[in-house]
This record gives sequence, structure tokens and C-alpha cells, in this order.
Amino acid sequence: MATTDAAAAVAPAPAVSLDETKAKNVLRLVEFYFGDINLPRDRFLLHHVQESEDGLVSLALICCFRKMKSYLGLDASVKEDSVPETIVLAVAKVLRCSEALRVSEDGNKVGRANELL
Repeated sequence: MATTDAAAAVAPAPAVSLDETKAKNVLRLVEFYFGDINLPRDRFLLHHVQESEDGLVSLALICCFRKMKSYLGLDASVKEDSVPETIVLAVAKVLRCSEALRVSEDGNKVGRANELL
């Protein structure tokens, strides 16, 4: 039995995928968050971008924004540290299709592809 428990602890989380509508909504929303019009006015997000060495922000944090929670079907009480990794990685996969965004190799962070002018 112990072998099964150890294997379960090491096994990767099952993949989650977003349906086409959710994927489009998430992509548009995150591109908006980091866009030229929104980012300079969004003090909270801009602060996180500026505090980051690489300009990338925790994708779990982005998933906790009210509208993102709604699109992803997350409970309103979910906090950054409790967003399921499967959700973060599914969102990262969608965001990698964007020319306006860049996603870290591990899929845990996102930011603009180009610097804010």
C-alpha cells in the first residue's frame, strides 16, 4: 500500500483543459489586463509587474481576479495560494497562443511580450 501512496504523491495532477469559449474569454481578458490601455491605470497589477525582476506576475494571482474566477468557475473565496495547479497550467497553455503575452517555462507566471512604453 505504501508504494501506491508514494506513487500518488509523485504523480502529476491530471490535466485540465478549457473549452473554446472559456479559452477565448480568458485570453482576451488577460491580454486586456496587460494591455497598453489597462496596465498603466491598474495600480495593483502595475505594482506587481514593476516589483518583478522579469516583468512576470503569478498566474495564480491573475486567476484570482474576480472576472477570471467567474470564467474559470472558481469559488469567489479562492485565494492565490489555493488556485489548483491544473487550472493555472490550463490557463498558461491558452495564454501561450498570444503574441501580446509571454508565459514562463513552468507556466506559473505571465507578463507582456513587449515592455510598456
